Amino acid sequence: MTWTGQPTPATAVYLGYGKISDGKSIKVDVPESTTITAGKLYLLDGFLGVAMESVTTGEGETSEVTLSIENAEYETDQINTGEAFTKGADVYWDSNNKRLTTAATALYAGQVTSAKDSNNVIWFKLAPRVITNADALASFLRNSVQAGLLAGAPTAASTHADGDAYDFNVDIEPGLVKVNNVLKEFAAQANFDIAHDAASPLSAAKPDIIYTVVAAEANGVVTMVPVAGAAAAADAAAAPTTAAITAAVGHANWIRLFNTRLHRTADDACTQTYDNSVRPSY
Repeated sequence: MTWTGQPTPATAVYLGYGKISDGKSIKVDVPESTTITAGKLYLLDGFLGVAMESVTTGEGETSEVTLSIENAEYETDQINTGEAFTKGADVYWDSNNKRLTTAATALYAGQVTSAKDSNNVIWFKLAPRVITNADALASFLRNSVQAGLLAGAPTAASTHADGDAYDFNVDIEPGLVKVNNVLKEFAAQANFDIAHDAASPLSAAKPDIIYTVVAAEANGVVTMVPVAGAAAAADAAAAPTTAAITAAVGHANWIRLFNTRLHRTADDACTQTYDNSVRPSY
């Protein structure tokens, strides 16, 4: 320090911008009409962490909450229970369902340190930061539609009859897909079988149904698998959920290719539309 009358001239330089904390936690904003529960995982202000306190905001009201973002081991049951979560598995943040998943998303969360137990609880090591660029690209390259495989109208139109036989099909362009790092090239497919049976799922009361076609990998082999949603009232049908697809496929190594909606227009007629936007995209 300097003082008045010191024998040797000196210049005092006051350094600012010093250390604020150890960076193990951070205060983040809580949006309006939001309930935060202590001990749960949240993605807020771009930070993924565990809430250290409970906060509830009303309409037009915001607040703050402290998130623990330390690169440490955490215990949680905030997971997609339909997935295995084996020790060593990479985990990601599912922003839509606000839980961890082993299906790659743009938000890498960490790695399982203790596998899922009978109570659907895991331990995992939280990544030091939420990675949205390099890891998103790596995830995309591991699980992606790399070319083609667009769905369109079948060569032979899909058929339906109330309480009678039906045959739902779709034409698929040739293309290349990678699932769980296994590359598969598919030739063009005409009249790919979505579903057929003796009794149509469509009726006057429930005229809509959505099927999701996924590419699934098992033992190094990638195949296309159609999974049915539930028939519902007009414009009310929903695509099968992640858990439903995992249950139908038998494991979590799959990615969506497209959805197709069948709509009953008469007791012996239906129309069909296609949604190719559901495939992985980062």
